[in-house]
Amino acid sequence: MTFTARSALRDLHDTRTLTHGLVSTAGTVALTLIEPRGLTPGRRAVYRTAVGVFSAWTMWAGLRTEVAAAAETAAAGTSESSDPADELDLDDAAEPVDELDPDEAAEPEEDPAAEAEAGPLQLVDRWTYHPVNRMVLAVGAGGAVIGYMDLHEAIDARVVGLLSRVGVERPRGTLAIAGAALSLGTWYLGRRSLAS
Repeated sequence: MTFTARSALRDLHDTRTLTHGLVSTAGTVALTLIEPRGLTPGRRAVYRTAVGVFSAWTMWAGLRTEVAAAAETAAAGTSESSDPADELDLDDAAEPVDELDPDEAAEPEEDPAAEAEAGPLQLVDRWTYHPVNRMVLAVGAGGAVIGYMDLHEAIDARVVGLLSRVGVERPRGTLAIAGAALSLGTWYLGRRSLAS
């Protein structure tokens, strides 16, 4: 497989890939290592925007991956049911024409491929998975995160203070390690749930 910018971007936006897991974990660690209490108002605005954009990206990538997984499941179901040997019924072909029931002839036969597509593709047809709506949901999630940054920073300050009081020498680094473990664990569980 050749490495191209397009394939790298596709892997980055697919939450099932190791690339996405590593990049999202690195982003979590980088943002956790920043001490927001010491930032100037301008830098704090940049920090909050970065947190919001990161949150929007992870939401968008997750929705995008769910749609891709549903489409792949539908395609697999279609290819399995489109075997020509399954569609050929030798008993029907040998049956004389005068013995056919006219009512049966008038009814259209059910298409197994359509049945296979109906289940998984319903997920793609939902309004939340439309590309524009996915983008709106992602931007909304990022905006909500920015809106709650005062609360987030207050909780962050208390946790850092608590870790300092109990004797942790580098509380910010400890939080970053915990964030990395949580990010990798979430990525791994999400990957397994989409694979099953």
